[in-house]
Amino acid sequence: MMPPVLDAEELQSENKPEAVVALLCKYDYPTKDGESWDCTVTDQMQGQKRPKIDIRVIGHHEAHGHTWYDVEMSLAIPGTFSLEWKVVRRLVHLRLELHDCVKKNLGQNYSKCFESTPFANKGGLRGTTARLHAWCASLADSMNQFACSPKLVMLVLNFLEVPDPPSVMGMA
Repeated sequence: MMPPVLDAEELQSENKPEAVVALLCKYDYPTKDGESWDCTVTDQMQGQKRPKIDIRVIGHHEAHGHTWYDVEMSLAIPGTFSLEWKVVRRLVHLRLELHDCVKKNLGQNYSKCFESTPFANKGGLRGTTARLHAWCASLADSMNQFACSPKLVMLVLNFLEVPDPPSVMGMA
């Protein structure tokens, strides 16, 4: 049974700056507040101990009369920890709760980040998995380059159901 996928507006309304900072701090994201990164830290990171996320749509399957897309993710902090997990989502979930949220949050920067990787067309046409994969790779690149706001990174991590990092899991 799939866990309920949260509505994008519901996620956005719950994300107060302190919640954004608290979540992203667990994954070593250098956030100042919900809207901006700590530039002094991001400039110093230059690949070392910088969070790196990979998002891959690796295939799809049919279940309960719907096409479900298999999404694999990894989030690593070099020398600290590495997480790998999977989720499945329908195209409607990916469009309404991820794509539309990303597009709204990036505003005019959206076309620059995704100009060569358009989102999948409605209807799950041939090539949808490949288009989703390419779009998600561009999203991960944008996140890795701090081109997305901390609030957007949190929304994406919540949508993808990021697991707790090892240090947090050990305290539970």
